[in-house]
Amino acid sequence: MSNTKYHGAISQQAASQLQRDIDALPEEAQNLLVDFVELLKKQYSQAGSEAQAAEKSNFEKFEEIGFIGCCDVEVG
Repeated sequence: MSNTKYHGAISQQAASQLQRDIDALPEEAQNLLVDFVELLKKQYSQAGSEAQAAEKSNFEKFEEIGFIGCCDVEVG
């Protein structure tokens, strides 16, 4: 596990205990834990992106995904 500082979310004592617990796990379990943390990071970064996307207009959203300008329409 990296020497990441926990800013207020977890005490130094709890972080030290967590490090000892992780070190005691078999390598396969440690790898699963790394994968899980990456999944959480991705999920929470997407949640932030979705909040930003919610602030965009529908036109901006459609344009972003390529819906605007994807076809020609003749009227009449």
